[in-house]
Amino acid sequence: GIAFTAWRHQHPQGEVLTAAVVQHIVNPEEVAAIGPDRALIHDASLVTDAMDAAGVRMQGQVADVSYAHVCLFRGERVVHLVVQGEHGPVTIMLLPHIHVERSMPLDEQGFHGIIVPDGQGSIAIVTNNATPVQPMAKEFVGKVRWSL
Repeated sequence: GIAFTAWRHQHPQGEVLTAAVVQHIVNPEEVAAIGPDRALIHDASLVTDAMDAAGVRMQGQVADVSYAHVCLFRGERVVHLVVQGEHGPVTIMLLPHIHVERSMPLDEQGFHGIIVPDGQGSIAIVTNNATPVQPMAKEFVGKVRWSL
């Protein structure tokens, strides 16, 4: 609607950030991460190692992870996870150095989701299927600890 268009006009960095997140997900090196047939990771240390490398800690386990990687995003290390959601793969990017003022909706290139502020960083939760992202955002905001 008009309000959202006005909001985007006032917050161009938000628009740039949501586009950059989707670009990262669909780039050729990463797009296989959201393949529907990826096996789940059963070795939790693979997930922990990716988080350690980006300076992120998690309280409790992340369930149903099929991809866990440290990526460079805007020149900083971030954690790129894919979990199997209710209706298919959901990308979760833990962005330690990127701070957003408030939750930002994301809707681009057939993907939808949200980027939420969390302490000194932010969390992007993005999917191209019908899995609801809001409950996942709430769950992750309670679990992430930025150690940088």
